Amino acid sequence: LSELRSRRIFVDCLRGLSYMHDCGYAHLDISMENIMIRGTDAVIIDFGMTQRIRTPDINRGCFGKRLYMHPTMFKHMAEFKNHRAMTGTWSAVECDLWSLSVVLFVCVVGGPPWEWPSAQRDARFRMIAVSGKLRSLLERWQVRHLSPECVHFLEQLDQSRLLGPNYPLGTSS
Repeated sequence: LSELRSRRIFVDCLRGLSYMHDCGYAHLDISMENIMIRGTDAVIIDFGMTQRIRTPDINRGCFGKRLYMHPTMFKHMAEFKNHRAMTGTWSAVECDLWSLSVVLFVCVVGGPPWEWPSAQRDARFRMIAVSGKLRSLLERWQVRHLSPECVHFLEQLDQSRLLGPNYPLGTSS
């Protein structure tokens, strides 16, 4: 999609999420599959995993699709599948925003930034989210159609700003 169209989708979804969050709910399954285009507007759909936002916004468990999943939530899923006690917590609001940043990446680049939201399992995740080398990855993929402003915005989204200051982004995640 063009940057302009992708921006419109992102902003529409961001407004929708803001409204949901203001009403006290988190979607927890933001993905390309759960965004419907109606005319020129993008609308969030499928509220099957929606949860009330707790106060404080501290959660455990696993929701959504792996590709769009916040790394902390993915870690919970891996621990649960390995029959280990889940450690740490995640913010429902941060998870929604993280997922929306992955949607934006898919819209403007044409494919996912990684397969696994884990530094241990995915070299592209390490490269983008841990090392901050999104530009290098885009050059390797020969993605040259993005404006410098768009690349800068993606860098801001995929960096630790959405992970929070306490998220351990090392290879053990």
